[in-house]
Amino acid sequence: MRSALIILAVFFGSCFALLKMHEANSLAVAAAPVSQGTAGTGTWTKLNFTFRALQDFELQARVLGVARYTSDIEAAVCPVDFALGWGPMARPEVLKHFTISQGNRWYYWESKRPPIPPREVVLHSANMHMIPSTPSIDAKLKSISYGQMIRFSGKLVEVTRTIPAEKGRGSPWRWVSSTSREDMGHGSCEIIYVEKLEVVPESEAAASGEGPALRLSDPVRAAGG
Repeated sequence: MRSALIILAVFFGSCFALLKMHEANSLAVAAAPVSQGTAGTGTWTKLNFTFRALQDFELQARVLGVARYTSDIEAAVCPVDFALGWGPMARPEVLKHFTISQGNRWYYWESKRPPIPPREVVLHSANMHMIPSTPSIDAKLKSISYGQMIRFSGKLVEVTRTIPAEKGRGSPWRWVSSTSREDMGHGSCEIIYVEKLEVVPESEAAASGEGPALRLSDPVRAAGG
């Protein structure tokens, strides 16, 4: 949930999200969580990376931006980040006042006259690192586009790897998801090992009060990093 304040109330970079803690040490995120889930446990290895489950995670949100990555270390397991909005930050009448961009694993919003308080923007939007659990989920993640409402679930994870060094010694590398609703700054983003993903039909999104899907011509825009 990393956040970087650039210009107060005008330009804000954020991985910040509103998180609600549940019983059994689980964690869910959304204006209206689909389910509470149970705590995630265990470790596993994939592509020379070791994953450790921290907590279960769920979210239904609108896609405000998609950023693809190919050259950083994280890209080996996490080729895409989504800028996501829920609650007021999923509603077209609010989003038309914002410009959204992404880069370097952050998301940024810009608005000369925000229709909601900046704190509400922070609490209802985030840049999230999406790690596919299977080739099928990978394909689904890559098919998601700006403006869609999605629902997904999985686990917040810690990812580690020993990076080979030139002189035969490894350099440790560690990427850890936030599990708190209050932290900000470096290391406060959600890193999600995505196990389920679906696009929410427009009729269902409208019935939930999130409004129709956005169009590429709508004022809010996404720029890949």
